[in-house]
Amino acid sequence: MPSPFTPKCPPHLPSIANPQSSSADTITHPNSSSALKSPPPLPPNTTLQPLTPTLVPSYRRLLTAHLPILYPPKFYALSTTPPLETGTLALCITLNPPSATPSSPPTFGSPNSPLAIAAIQARLEPIPPDPSAPPSSSPQPHNLYIQTLTTASPYRSLGLATHLLSALISRAIQIWSCCRIERVYAHVWEANEEALGWYLRRGFGREERKCEGYYRKLRPGSAWLVGRAVGVGEYLRAGAMGVEGEGKKDGEGGAGERGVHG
Repeated sequence: MPSPFTPKCPPHLPSIANPQSSSADTITHPNSSSALKSPPPLPPNTTLQPLTPTLVPSYRRLLTAHLPILYPPKFYALSTTPPLETGTLALCITLNPPSATPSSPPTFGSPNSPLAIAAIQARLEPIPPDPSAPPSSSPQPHNLYIQTLTTASPYRSLGLATHLLSALISRAIQIWSCCRIERVYAHVWEANEEALGWYLRRGFGREERKCEGYYRKLRPGSAWLVGRAVGVGEYLRAGAMGVEGEGKKDGEGGAGERGVHG
């Protein structure tokens, strides 16, 4: 499946995949293969939902205001496309005005417009098969690459980013059920220690080497590669909920969701 964003570091994450690595520079976590803990209910007047065209202007402003990089138009164009067609999945949490009702959805820019206050976008990436392995009828393994994840400043103590990460994994498993999603990974700007800590506290491991020059317009320009296995518990959780039913209720301890990565 073609993708306009190809990471500069390989997605195989050798040191992360081996929790017993002897490298002193590799951060590993014994629970990295277990499911994320279920976050508490979303705050009142918020909704977790797929990104829609009417929310794109709000989404664009959120990323521009809280991340140190600019995304190209194609990134936003893919954010609302069918995941099965493009391999891209974008979710957001909106703050809904009290007067908004499902029977008369507001348009963006109106006084009653929902506002995107947190968002995540990811793409599905096939893992190249091992040429030496015998043919297999098992589903093709894939990684889930987080392209962006951020939360507006006033809402960072509510754990919205954790909600989004959990929902992303569940919905990806449901939507791409013909695939086997093995890992979820991301790049984190090396200067953003707060964001790196956020991932590590959620079971991600950090690759021992930096991706030098990953961010061409930032100083420093390197990034850490972080990743974790998608556990059996997450497959069980995804199987217990419908694609449209999950996460629609009225965020959880996010830490440093600003500028998590780009």
